[in-house]
Amino acid sequence: MFESFNQPTEAEKVLLRKLRVWIAALSAVCVLTGIGIGAALAGRTAVAVSQLPDSGLVVRLTRGRAWIAVLGVLLAGIVALNVLTLSFAASSGRIAEQISALSKENSMLGGRVAERYSTARIRYEAGAAGLFMPNVEDPMAVQVGPDDVATAAARLAAAGG
Repeated sequence: MFESFNQPTEAEKVLLRKLRVWIAALSAVCVLTGIGIGAALAGRTAVAVSQLPDSGLVVRLTRGRAWIAVLGVLLAGIVALNVLTLSFAASSGRIAEQISALSKENSMLGGRVAERYSTARIRYEAGAAGLFMPNVEDPMAVQVGPDDVATAAARLAAAGG
């Protein structure tokens, strides 16, 4: 009925699960790297920042292969965050599509309800059942006679009530 509600296939679910695991792992590595660098610099921030380029750790890191690994981890973290942002955007697009489809369906059902319970239809059904709308323009008093109660009781008894 609705094309927007297509469920992902099993292969897509497996791929999404693996992607989420990679994103979580890379995010954890980025956080741990940041914590490690922060711990190394804690307590002497001003001194560490001014002497950071000359420190032995930074010199060894930037001249060795570890620098490539650090940059790779940081770039992978950025990519992971971008992928996560895109997946949120895609899911919000799907949700907006579902909202639109449900809004259309709700309008259609509201039209059906209005048609089913419209005044004209109720008047027609009442007329078919032998009922009629009172005429409010010409009010008239109902004359009650002494034998009207007996007549009403006889009609009720004949109708089974």
